[in-house]
Amino acid sequence: MPARLSSMELSPSSNPEQDPTSQPSRRKSGRVSKKPEHLSSSFNATKRKRAEARADDVDGDVDMNDASDAEANESEDDPDEEELREKLRKARRASGSKKSKAQPAPKKAKPNGATTTNLAIRPAKKPASKPRKAARRGQIPSAEKVGGLYGSVFGDDEALDGIGVGWLERFKEHESKAVAEIVNFVLRCASCEIEVDEHDIEDPDNCTGRLSDIQDEFQAKAVTDYPLIAKDKSTSTFRRNLISFINVLIQTIAASGHLLDQPTLLENIHVWVSTMSSASSRPFRHTATLVSLEILGVLSSLGRSYADERAKMLRQVEGEQKNKRVNQGRVNDLNKRAEVSAEKRGQIDNLIQDWFDTVFVHRYRDVDFHIRVDCVRYLSNWIMNYPDQFLDGQHLRYLGWVLSDVSAQTRLEVVKGLQTIFKDDTKLGGLRQFTERFRPRMVEMATRDAELNCRIAAVELLDILRDKGLLEPDDIDTLGKLMFDAEPRVRKALVPFFVASIEDSYQAKAEELGEEAIEEISSIQNDEDLESPKLDWMRIKSLAELMELYDTDEESFKLMEVDQRGLSDMTPGVDSRCSLAAQAVFEKLPILKQWEVLAGYLLADLSSATESAEGAENQMRQICKLNEKEEVILLDVLNAAVKLSLSEVVAEGGPKKAKKSKAQLRELQEMQEGAAQRLAEFIPRLLSKFGAAPEAASVVLRLGRVLNLDVFQELRQDSTTYSSLLEDINKQFLTHENQAVIAEARAALLHAKSFDELEEITDDKLQALWEDTTLNLATCCQGEDMETRGNLHITMVNAISSSVLRIYNLGSISDCTEALEKPQIIKSSSVQRKQKSTGPSVTPITCLIDILGRGVPQDDVDAELDAAEDKLVSHASKVLFFYFMWHTQSLKSSSASALSSKGALVSTLAERRDATTMHLRQILSTRRGADPLRISTAGTLLDLQTVLSTLSKSQQQQKQQQASDQSRSEREKLKNLLALTSSTRLTPQTQSSILKVFTAAERDYARKSGKTLDTTPDIDDEPEDLSDDDEDQEAAEPEDDDASEESEEEEPNAENPDDEEEEMEERAARRRQRRKAKKLRKAMLSERVLCELAGCMVMACFAGVLGDTDNDDAAEGAAGTVGAGTGGMVRDSAVKKRLLRNRMRLGPNFKEVVGKLDKPDGTAAPARAAKSRARKGGTTQAQGQQKDKDKGKGKASASVVAEDEDDDDDEDEEEERDEEGDADADADADAEVASEAAAAEPEERNVDGEVESVLGD
Repeated sequence: MPARLSSMELSPSSNPEQDPTSQPSRRKSGRVSKKPEHLSSSFNATKRKRAEARADDVDGDVDMNDASDAEANESEDDPDEEELREKLRKARRASGSKKSKAQPAPKKAKPNGATTTNLAIRPAKKPASKPRKAARRGQIPSAEKVGGLYGSVFGDDEALDGIGVGWLERFKEHESKAVAEIVNFVLRCASCEIEVDEHDIEDPDNCTGRLSDIQDEFQAKAVTDYPLIAKDKSTSTFRRNLISFINVLIQTIAASGHLLDQPTLLENIHVWVSTMSSASSRPFRHTATLVSLEILGVLSSLGRSYADERAKMLRQVEGEQKNKRVNQGRVNDLNKRAEVSAEKRGQIDNLIQDWFDTVFVHRYRDVDFHIRVDCVRYLSNWIMNYPDQFLDGQHLRYLGWVLSDVSAQTRLEVVKGLQTIFKDDTKLGGLRQFTERFRPRMVEMATRDAELNCRIAAVELLDILRDKGLLEPDDIDTLGKLMFDAEPRVRKALVPFFVASIEDSYQAKAEELGEEAIEEISSIQNDEDLESPKLDWMRIKSLAELMELYDTDEESFKLMEVDQRGLSDMTPGVDSRCSLAAQAVFEKLPILKQWEVLAGYLLADLSSATESAEGAENQMRQICKLNEKEEVILLDVLNAAVKLSLSEVVAEGGPKKAKKSKAQLRELQEMQEGAAQRLAEFIPRLLSKFGAAPEAASVVLRLGRVLNLDVFQELRQDSTTYSSLLEDINKQFLTHENQAVIAEARAALLHAKSFDELEEITDDKLQALWEDTTLNLATCCQGEDMETRGNLHITMVNAISSSVLRIYNLGSISDCTEALEKPQIIKSSSVQRKQKSTGPSVTPITCLIDILGRGVPQDDVDAELDAAEDKLVSHASKVLFFYFMWHTQSLKSSSASALSSKGALVSTLAERRDATTMHLRQILSTRRGADPLRISTAGTLLDLQTVLSTLSKSQQQQKQQQASDQSRSEREKLKNLLALTSSTRLTPQTQSSILKVFTAAERDYARKSGKTLDTTPDIDDEPEDLSDDDEDQEAAEPEDDDASEESEEEEPNAENPDDEEEEMEERAARRRQRRKAKKLRKAMLSERVLCELAGCMVMACFAGVLGDTDNDDAAEGAAGTVGAGTGGMVRDSAVKKRLLRNRMRLGPNFKEVVGKLDKPDGTAAPARAAKSRARKGGTTQAQGQQKDKDKGKGKASASVVAEDEDDDDDEDEEEERDEEGDADADADADAEVASEAAAAEPEERNVDGEVESVLGD
């Protein structure tokens, strides 16, 4: 029978796929570990692909000859032969597409000479729109209009059983006409109105020719949509009715006996339907495949029923033979009936094999993922329904191969099917070989699949395999690491797997402890004494061990590593990896809800336990001992447990709950107060035990922010506990030099400041901190030359830097002006202290300004001291920025009468500002390239000038008031403000230096991330700004690090000489992974530095500090009023053009930052959108722009690009990309830029170099 199909079979992979997820190859392992870029295609890209599909569908592109011949020779061990043919098909498609694209030109030449001139001016695009409307005829046709078998099935008048019986009666009357009804029914379901007649059915040898003619006529109508994929509400009903009818029909045929007694019936249906399943037309192929798969499903059900019937007969024979008096006649009758059932089953199995070989074997790897999804779904059902036929390696291998499918929907479907199969314990015996072969691919999907849903389904599948004992220990460890995955849904899916691992570890510890010891501990454990041994400690210990084992990121325990600028690269308050993992497992691990037990375990003294001592309690303490890393992990877990537990308590009294009685509300309030009281008592004790270790201290300090002091009445009544807590926080702030601890202590103090009723206590503690920190700074700076770099020992420099760092953190949460301006009297010697005399006074603000002079580099300073000096200067510049910011806020909020009396203060501030900016400019001019301190200084200078420029608004208001009311106090205020804002506009030389720093930061990020910059020469592109020494040093760092790590790993290899080669490969893989991680980290840090600097420059442009503005006060700004342009559109100045030059080349973050220059307040629409709307709506460009401005008035943020603008620009951008593609080809040559273009960030620039595209925002 397959020989009859050979004349029509075409290659199954030349069909132009409308679905963007389809790719040529099918089985190559790991090919989808990176997410395909076309899965996130835009709306206009979908329209283009549909148009291409219509053009290609006409030609037909599925060669079933190649598929059938190749599949006949396919072996289980060589599944990749398809890839060789795919390359040939791809080449044929390419040549076919060229021909199809060249077709419009000959069409214009069809008319004869006299009419050619008239037809040439006919619009070419209008006729092209007609096939799109024709394509919609693939929608579900009306059953009443169609009539016949189709109308009966999809109408509402008759039951499917009656339809099947009626068709069988018609078959008895005229077989060919009845079979023609079935074939025409399938054609109509594929949206084809062409029919076959009984003469076609009676000539099966002409089946392929007749279907080819029908297909050609059908494709000439350019129908691409058909009922099975139509976007219609009744699509699911259509599919369900189609499947139900086929099921009822085959069952009716089987019940009548025609299925086995008259095999030509199903054979004729097989010839036509299987041939249609190999057609090049997608509607034919999909519809016929679905019908064939359903027929296979019914046959498998019949095969199982015959198998069950035979087994039942054999059991009855065995039962009869066990009787004392055997009824031989009944035994013979049962044996005959069993043989009949076996014979029928054999016939059914042959039919199944025929349908499977001619349909499934080809269609399971069809180019259309919808067909592949149906194939794997039905195969999973067949395995579950008829395991005797399908539960073997020959059929299971298809599911394994499809695990590597390029379509996420197909991979997801096969994983769901495997979940159902593996849950059935009766089928595990036939799955072991399959599991051994494809388990690595399942693990790979769980860890690396590009589609999140596939990862989650793979995790759930592997959890089932773990319950069945089919996972190896290495696989369990690999999956356990997913508890620290970046995706919350992946962590949530892994929770049952992770909890089961904890229970396994707990059971192992319980066996080690022994039943007698467990009983003894259970009898003596005291729930009131949280520090006494408890059995739950072993479960908590297991949790800590697994988290330590699975968290392979060593840097996550180094706390907040300080980056190049001397500031933390982590934001305080961001949950750690362990905390996120604990939040995921919180609901499934009951012990975490008893956070007091966890706190007691951490506070318990386990050091007294020794191996030599005896007793169950000592043995328990020995098992539950924690190392330093496990202590930090459990502190993170405690933080998450406390946060979630308290939030649950608060949520119980939320407004969404049912109204509670007074007694219930009182009980809830007592629970909240009790939990807060216990936590407030635990924190000082935890700080006392773990405060010496910076890693642990920072985590404990994070607990202080969990306290919601507004609802804890008991703490407000008795402030002793709260005051003691703040005292411990202050102690950590003053004693630690670690940035992480200082940042967490600052965050805890800021949290305390947010509660008004405790403001007095908090202010007293902050005042004490200010006195201590400023006194420490003054003491260190007394008698020292703070402007000369390298004149102090590195120990002294680090001490001063720590004091300045503390001042910086305090200045970010409270006013630092008074503390920094207050002179500190230092007692210089013991003699003076006895005589009650004092030494000279030191003003902290003066010391900080002098420290900026140390930013000028010196040649004779060693590298370690040089880095410490840079850190000190960076901290000092940040403190000075806060100092001027707090003063600016105070001046802006002061009344005219109050400000008029502050003339001396304003003059002093102006002098300090001038000294500060002078030092900052010196740093910019004396340093080269992407020096971290140079970049940080540029940002500080821009921020400082921007903040001071905000005073100009008050100045303008005073000018308006002065014209009507010229009071003396107002004139004095205007004069004082002018003294501070007269020189905020940067000079051309300083602006040039800023642009050089920006260029260096751009180049540094581009070099570390592998991106390509626009090399257009500009004023800021001076060769001395690029430091080759820095590049050489950066290139050498990873090698040095890898060499040190390799030397550390050489010792284990000496102990295992037999596994030396394997160990070397593992070390090389780890080195590559570390090198890649370091490179990525450096690129991310460099990107953050660049974006922060660009943000400072953008704000400076709006404030008038950089560039020009379109405000009428620009002339005044040139004379000193630099804030006049605030809020206005920034002109196309050199600064703006420079910022936007590489907008599309440095990633979406940078693009979003500099994009604020185009739309600062959301009122200005892109020029291209206005042109597009003017062109489409027949309006002028000015009308389009005015419409956009009116439309954007209500926008709150300029960072949001309106969806309607994107939709309107899609076709316009597509046309311009076609026109400008050749011009932009050279600019997009490198791989990185090309990848960004594929990610919906095309690089389009107009004649002025400004980027036009808004895709990818």
